[in-house]
Amino acid sequence: SGGADSSALLLHAARTFPQSAILALAVDHQTRVASAAECAQAARLAARLGIGFQALTVSPKGYGHAHWRDARYTALIEYCRAAGIPTLWLGQHKDDAIETAATRLLADGPLEGMAGIAASRDEAGIRIERPLLDQSAHAIRRRLMSAGIGWVEDPSNRNLTYKRAAIRLALVEPSESHA
Repeated sequence: SGGADSSALLLHAARTFPQSAILALAVDHQTRVASAAECAQAARLAARLGIGFQALTVSPKGYGHAHWRDARYTALIEYCRAAGIPTLWLGQHKDDAIETAATRLLADGPLEGMAGIAASRDEAGIRIERPLLDQSAHAIRRRLMSAGIGWVEDPSNRNLTYKRAAIRLALVEPSESHA
């Protein structure tokens, strides 16, 4: 996406695997004017790292983060299955796991949902891994700055009309201000 999480994930992949073993995928939800430019920024980072890149365009069935996430995951998994890619890395981090658990708690979800986000799981024959779950958003951004890598910020992540953004503000930002 060109965001900090996905940029850090791409940098981590480039440091972990040979360039030829990596394909960066970006999903354009077409929900904002800037989304195509953000995909182009992600493509430039992949090229800078010598990594192949493929943009996927989706048309979510509704508006909001849940619809966008569903469309994104479906597109990523379908692409991996069609291309014979057995493993998909996703860029969720420690703060995302905390936000997910809090969201589920507020929704009176089942107790097993309080665990947050699984580090790995299988879906439709694709192994999904989240190698950044042990890192905070703050640490990820610091690492990107140290590496001279910029990123884009999706304004919907700060829009308090979305429950996740409000939870992020309540849970994550106050702890960062005391650091």
